[in-house]
Amino acid sequence: MKIVEMMLDLETMSLAPNAAVVAIGAAVIHEGAITDQFYLTVNLESCMKHGLKSDASTILWWLKQDVEAQKEIFGATTELDTALVLFSRFCATYNIKGMWGNGVDFDNVILSNAYQAVGMRTPWPYYANRCFRTIKNMYPTVQAKIEDTEIKHHALHDARWQAEYLINLRKENNLL
Repeated sequence: MKIVEMMLDLETMSLAPNAAVVAIGAAVIHEGAITDQFYLTVNLESCMKHGLKSDASTILWWLKQDVEAQKEIFGATTELDTALVLFSRFCATYNIKGMWGNGVDFDNVILSNAYQAVGMRTPWPYYANRCFRTIKNMYPTVQAKIEDTEIKHHALHDARWQAEYLINLRKENNLL
């Protein structure tokens, strides 16, 4: 089983730890490259049935985003528990030494709370939690190539961008 790191990005309907998750994106980092990815949108109503929350300010924020980004929150049919089972199966194919999220209090915490809401365990060990925002702020001059096809606030596109930033940061600073 490959030992990897994963860059996680969520799209949510709140900034709170119990936010409803409407999209899960992940990019697998192995030997200095993105080698696999996961993406799934999640039905908002299903999240709310499990006690996850939305708030008006986040909904209003989503309404101001690009139409392509808004597609993440409208029309998803995958139930929360099914989405989490699928993400767990994806994660189970790897030995995850680092699960990176954008902020110590955001992606990893929110997804962990979603797992708890459906009575499941997170598919990565607690000691693998990493904060991308912290390392990014430590190396602000690093650049990540962004393809013209990438959409801001699309969970997979953001996860790939963040993973590429981390890879470039390590290369530029001889940290590989």
